[in-house]
Amino acid sequence: MSDLAPPSPLAEPSPCWPSVAASSRRLQQQLTLLSNTSAHVLLLGEPSTGKPAIAQQIHQSSDRRSMPFHAVNCGAFPDDHADSELFGVEKGALPGAFVSRAGWLTASHRGTLFMDEVDRLSPALQGKLLTVLREGRLLRLGARAPEQVDIRVIAASSVDLEAAVRAGRFRDDLFFALRVVPLQVPPLRERREDILPLAQYFISRYRQRMGYPARSLAPAAQQRLLAHHWPGNLRELENVIQHALVFCPDPEIQAEHLSLSGLSPMVPAPPAPPDDSADAALRAAIERLLVDRPGQVFKLVEQLTMRTAYQHSQGNQVKAARLLGLSRNVLRARLIEFGDIDALR
Repeated sequence: MSDLAPPSPLAEPSPCWPSVAASSRRLQQQLTLLSNTSAHVLLLGEPSTGKPAIAQQIHQSSDRRSMPFHAVNCGAFPDDHADSELFGVEKGALPGAFVSRAGWLTASHRGTLFMDEVDRLSPALQGKLLTVLREGRLLRLGARAPEQVDIRVIAASSVDLEAAVRAGRFRDDLFFALRVVPLQVPPLRERREDILPLAQYFISRYRQRMGYPARSLAPAAQQRLLAHHWPGNLRELENVIQHALVFCPDPEIQAEHLSLSGLSPMVPAPPAPPDDSADAALRAAIERLLVDRPGQVFKLVEQLTMRTAYQHSQGNQVKAARLLGLSRNVLRARLIEFGDIDALR
């Protein structure tokens, strides 16, 4: 692996929020139990609830703490770059691939990879990731032979993955492979004891960055923060504190310096209805075959298509050929090759 260039820095994680406060007892108890295992983890919950920080906390408390921890957002990759960014690419396999380059999975060998928005992976990449989880084998784009990797994956999603599985948008086998340890991360409005410690953290962080003197929260400001429903979770709290520091000239932040939104808490949107069109179903089936039956897909699809048309036409070769837009001679030759009819028919 040492001859490979490092992954592109485009997928480097943004700074993490502080770990979940001790007041979230149930979640903390679960995190404590995870310190004795390298099982894959699936973090679920609304956006901006601190899942990257929780993933880093899991890594730091595990026996992999001395090995790499990387975080990627699967929804941030361009469609044509996701494969090479995650799995790596061989020299010459893509335009501009002048050297072989490791992907984020290889870079996380013996460590932990946090994959946010894992639901955004294409069906083909879902299949490749499943192979990594099940067999520890990784195939770089353009490579002929796989490489062995040892990776703990902590995946996260803000959507209902079970609904995505039922709708056919996420592989059920990958869902269960990731869901060895499922953790539901509660929204900030359900972690009221975390609000003020997090606010103090953001005050300290941003006043130092901006070069401001020490600031504190007035009692009325504290009460207003505690009463808010935080539809934007930690991201909203972070922005509210940053705004208050800009517009508060005094050592104490007052309630009027807090610019709170009037939005309602986020209600998870119902899953989009599955695309029931025949084209979509065929595309999904081919995507899965490309992963499960590489090198055999065209022959398999051709055979199944011609056999289905022949059976649909109740053995009438002329009608089946017309449905397929082929000549009868071509269809007959293929059916003989497939063993569906003999040469005398």
